[in-house]
Amino acid sequence: MKYLVKSPIAATGLAMFSMFFGAGNLIFSLVVGKLACDKNLLGITGFLISAVGIPFLGLIAIILFDGDYKSFFSRIGKFPGFVLMMAILGLLGPLGVVPRCIILSHETLSAYAPSISLPLFSIIAAVLIFLCTVKEKEIINLLGRFLSPLLLACLAAIIIKGLFCAPSAPTCTLSNLNLFSYGFIEGYKTLDLCAALFFSASILAMVRKSAHTASHAHKQIAAHVFKASIIGATLLASVYIGMSFVTAGYSSLLASVPDQQLFITIARHILGDTFGIILCCAVIVACLTTAIALTAISATFAQEELLSNKISYTNALIITLLITVPVSMLKFSGIMELLIPFLRITYPAIIALVIVNTLYKLCSFQWVKLPFYATLLASLMWEFNHLLCGA
Repeated sequence: MKYLVKSPIAATGLAMFSMFFGAGNLIFSLVVGKLACDKNLLGITGFLISAVGIPFLGLIAIILFDGDYKSFFSRIGKFPGFVLMMAILGLLGPLGVVPRCIILSHETLSAYAPSISLPLFSIIAAVLIFLCTVKEKEIINLLGRFLSPLLLACLAAIIIKGLFCAPSAPTCTLSNLNLFSYGFIEGYKTLDLCAALFFSASILAMVRKSAHTASHAHKQIAAHVFKASIIGATLLASVYIGMSFVTAGYSSLLASVPDQQLFITIARHILGDTFGIILCCAVIVACLTTAIALTAISATFAQEELLSNKISYTNALIITLLITVPVSMLKFSGIMELLIPFLRITYPAIIALVIVNTLYKLCSFQWVKLPFYATLLASLMWEFNHLLCGA
């Protein structure tokens, strides 16, 4: 393991895994297993397509654009592309995923230290994120060489023991198509496709530094990223599969447990209170690694694109975290109310953009605006109909 983590490719692959695997991933793969029960294979297959396959397709798409996400998004129009970038980074960063990471960490820790309030914990978490993120060039080493192995060890302990001890999963009465569709839609909620479009630029820059490649060595960089992607995607899929099958076996126990408490409940049941500290480590590390990566990307975008380098990266980082802390006070349900409408309307269109941009680079496919805006319009109509039916 020591040698593996010293490998630049392995370190990059572990960093990719750490970046993608965050609070949403902990929750939503468990939600799929809880619902799917004995048909979990169908549910988790849908989830893997949208939470692993499509995000890594997005990673490849940005690599084909040499990490230039501005060119990637500007193909739908310069101003619409900028607005979409700003919306995505807002929800990935201080308005969505980062505070969601803080909330899940707090809920996990509160099982052992209930006296720590969410406001106090949010401030402490923001300070930790700042300290880990302020030196941006060290993120790849921090994530790939130290935090990722710890995270994998914690998760492996929970999954292995859980799979051996789990009872037979109860029968699921939902149809195969409904289960597959449910798993696919749950994968949206991880927001990993959106994250991939911005992680890719950072990963390419990190690879050039860690692998000591010249900026023009496209084939060498592409090979490094492709190999690392295989490692990251395999680890991600393995954790999703293991966690969902464990949850499927314990779905009767978890019937009335809220989504954000699924992981802590099942891990304490499997490991017991004494070894439940492993759970705390797993959740907090997963949330911290994702929050570090997303905060760094959000702060960089704010500094360079929104404020045209008029402030320093450190100041942009402070502003980002000052927004994050009060948003975390909305709690998990409030955060999801912000995220879900955005996902329903824009996620299918973003998938369409990834596909047409990939085809553009591979075989000179020219159409981009029509597929993107047609998909966006269809999603808007579906959401409008959903709201009417709900009303």
